[in-house]
Amino acid sequence: MCGVIGVISSKESVAADLMNGLTSLVHRGAFSSGILTAKNGRFATVMRKEGSAARAYKQSDLEGIVGSSAIGHTRYPTSGSAGFSQTQPKYMTFPGIGMAHNGNLLNHLSLQKTLAHRGYSLATELDSEVLLHVLGEHIIGKQERGQGTHSYVTETLFPALQELVSGTELSIQGAASFVALVPQHGLLAFRDVRGLRPLWYATKNDGATHAFASETIALKELQGYTSHQEVPPGEAIFITNDLQIYKTSIHQEQESRCFVERVYLGRAESVYGDRSNEEHRYQLGLILAKEFAHLKNKIDVVVDVPKTPIPVAVALATIWGKKYGGVHATNGSKRTYMEPTQTLRERAAGSKFSYNPRMIRGMRVGAVDDTIYRGTNSKSAVTA
Repeated sequence: MCGVIGVISSKESVAADLMNGLTSLVHRGAFSSGILTAKNGRFATVMRKEGSAARAYKQSDLEGIVGSSAIGHTRYPTSGSAGFSQTQPKYMTFPGIGMAHNGNLLNHLSLQKTLAHRGYSLATELDSEVLLHVLGEHIIGKQERGQGTHSYVTETLFPALQELVSGTELSIQGAASFVALVPQHGLLAFRDVRGLRPLWYATKNDGATHAFASETIALKELQGYTSHQEVPPGEAIFITNDLQIYKTSIHQEQESRCFVERVYLGRAESVYGDRSNEEHRYQLGLILAKEFAHLKNKIDVVVDVPKTPIPVAVALATIWGKKYGGVHATNGSKRTYMEPTQTLRERAAGSKFSYNPRMIRGMRVGAVDDTIYRGTNSKSAVTA
């Protein structure tokens, strides 16, 4: 689980849009974050920070971000080590492409060996670096010197993407939704062929700025973004430096959306599919009320282990006609499972919640918890 964002504009700088979007995605990864920008056909700013993007970047950092196109990434380690060196985006000076990736490759170890046989030396264990170099290898095989943007997109980049998912020795298996910066030509977005990892596209009212992100929460209407569109599975969209738009379906397989995205990973305000995650979760509460109707008369009050199951618990309490509430997330609480050790997870869980005894004392409590990975939060809530 990670968050990606990509922005391109006819304006001189996309720093504010990039940072607003990046900090909106910290719930998808707070271990580290990074930024890569382009200006005048070259990579410009490379910035990587440890910790949450909401806290790591200062005003001076914002002022140091230059370029009219950029990509950003927030990381929760699922591949490679948790070391800071694994932070994205990663880039290749030749053939001139940088990438921020959300997903997991199933065959990255075999691809590493193939790349090594072809003379590549990778700096990290990250599957995203493997993905970048595999795509780069396909581009190198098709790229021509002095190639114009139209030719690059239609004759080099899109065919390279087709080879990336074609099932050959040097193609990927797994989920790969990403944004990629090509300084000489523009900004690429590609969603994995099954639609497992989310990716959205929006433009600003004036048409001068285009952006992609893992969630709609990063492309807020209050900041001028409209016309939100979910990128279809297997589709590639390329926005050129002069804001021309190229779209094509690279390859599509049977759609397989991530259920955990709707239930837990995504922010409640973000849209996934045809409705917001808040609506998905409320609907889930209605389903639970029916499925567990035999428990209705065994509880007096419904609580949630906040924050993501709040809509589920509200729906459950409403249908059953029960009191709701009594457990609250403390200010600044974050997702416990992201802590790297069990000791830190238990410490975080111990200070994550506050309780209203007037609501739950002497009551038979029904608790809704949507994130029982290790049971750390549940144990903390029940003990309290």
